[in-house]
Amino acid sequence: MTSTDGRRRVLAALTGTVAAILLLSGAGRPTVAQHGPEDPGSARAVAELTGPDRAEATLPATFLARHRVARVGGRLLDPAGSCSSPVPLPPAFDDACRAHDLGYDLLRHAAARGGTLGPWARAALDRRLADDLVAACDAGAHPGPCRVLAGVADLAVAANSWRQGWSVPVVEHGPFAREAA
Repeated sequence: MTSTDGRRRVLAALTGTVAAILLLSGAGRPTVAQHGPEDPGSARAVAELTGPDRAEATLPATFLARHRVARVGGRLLDPAGSCSSPVPLPPAFDDACRAHDLGYDLLRHAAARGGTLGPWARAALDRRLADDLVAACDAGAHPGPCRVLAGVADLAVAANSWRQGWSVPVVEHGPFAREAA
């Protein structure tokens, strides 16, 4: 068996496992129903955080009253955020993950205020994370292997967002439990 055959088998097994987990988990259901209009301050902040001038993003005062925010490398981030991953990720991903966590905090903030943001917001935050991970890889010494990890992380984030119906991110305990974060 060649190394290419081995990689294909591993990829096929991984794909099958992920598909089975998603199918058994009630995937694709929103975690929080959207009632009424989106919270305008949170919606604007997400749009700015995922846009080209994200360093100029304006966060709602109601959000800033409850959350710490830091500005690092031209972006706002949650200084206590981290890469939530079952496998270790390179430290070069830390700021990208912290910025992503800040965006997810905004999604939860909007929902708590009764103005849940639509699926566009979570999708935009996930796309920004994917771009930031690739940029972190390109700035490092070994971009090739790093980009593989970035791709796997992007796939895992996208699968989880899809599984949660592109809605408000929730903390889950156990294989399929859902709990508001």
